[in-house]
Amino acid sequence: LMEAEDDGLFIAILKKYFANLDAPLYPNSSNPKARNLTKFNELMLVAFREFSMITNDTVEDQRRTHQLKVVAGIESFSKRSALRNLKSTGAFSKDEVAVIYDKYYSALYYHQRSNEKKDTRMEMATFRRFLASLTEWANLTRDEEHLEREGPKSSGRTFMERLFQYFDKGKHGQLSLQNCVSGLDELIHGDLSSRLKVFFDVHDIEHDGSLSKDEIVQVSETLLFLMRGDDDQDDILASISGFINGAFQFSQSNEQKADGTNEHFNLSFASFSEIIHGDDKLRTFFERDFPESFNFSERPVDRQKHLGREIFDDLRNDGTRFAQVGTAQTSTAPRPTRRSSSSQSVPTVEAEPMSKKAHARSAEAYRDAVTASGAVEDTDDLEEDEGDVLEEVNQLLNEFGHDEEDV
Repeated sequence: LMEAEDDGLFIAILKKYFANLDAPLYPNSSNPKARNLTKFNELMLVAFREFSMITNDTVEDQRRTHQLKVVAGIESFSKRSALRNLKSTGAFSKDEVAVIYDKYYSALYYHQRSNEKKDTRMEMATFRRFLASLTEWANLTRDEEHLEREGPKSSGRTFMERLFQYFDKGKHGQLSLQNCVSGLDELIHGDLSSRLKVFFDVHDIEHDGSLSKDEIVQVSETLLFLMRGDDDQDDILASISGFINGAFQFSQSNEQKADGTNEHFNLSFASFSEIIHGDDKLRTFFERDFPESFNFSERPVDRQKHLGREIFDDLRNDGTRFAQVGTAQTSTAPRPTRRSSSSQSVPTVEAEPMSKKAHARSAEAYRDAVTASGAVEDTDDLEEDEGDVLEEVNQLLNEFGHDEEDV
């Protein structure tokens, strides 16, 4: 155990050890008592012989001292396990994926109510919170949220819903951590052409490989939403106006009326890409400004803050559970014979004589087995060790007030 450097290896060693506690200690002994003795008896003897100074108060004190560290360690272990299970992390670095993990589960945690079942997949409302923790353009102002509640959906919310649907490759209506990592990687780390293709597909609601007149208008509204924080609003309006005019100029008609007017406008991806490349403001936005709007760094103070509520809830839940168990035990327990302390509100039952007798029986059984096993062993080292063990067993029996008639 001292040589284990990985949490998984440490746990595996413990599981293997406890799984073999029922194994016979001396399977080849000719003495029936020795053959019936298991490694559990040896464990109990070692526990009372080597660690008799460890009391329940010692354990409780150590739990209180290290509880926050343990809870944080469990969170860290779960995080490493989840990151290892990701099929692909794209071009994200290890630290960036860790930040995405923190933001993802923080959005899940703070969006769920206390009485709801915890889920590892996020819905649309949680996805909006998740995006808002990564980029400023996803943060709606109070005025924008008020307009959303009073009227139709804003262009920003519509864009985020379509982005959610684009990330949801399996069409499950929910996103996993892998969906978010893969979707963000495609949106951020691709070249200009692939990023434009994502933007084009997000607005291609009919999935026919072209943008209709209404979809072109929605693209312009999305651009206004994403670039609303730019200081050069006049240049932005001019660029978006030029995009709309260029889109209608490049659009091709699949069907014409008898009078020669266009009934349907369809903008292909090639034309869409050409229009964006022809405008310096829009090209710079998709090439640099949009991917750089995502922040995958975390301030040192935020690295521990996201654990605060989780740790508090863990402590509260544990306290509630222990209180319920203590209440149940108090209602069913016999009348106590002695209180351990006048300051304790819950009485404790005096069970010390029974414990001594049980310990004495275990130690006596172990001593008998060692004696029987020593009869069939023929090495000098074993006999010497056996004598030491027997002496320690006798000391243990004397300490617990063992009487031969009680065994």
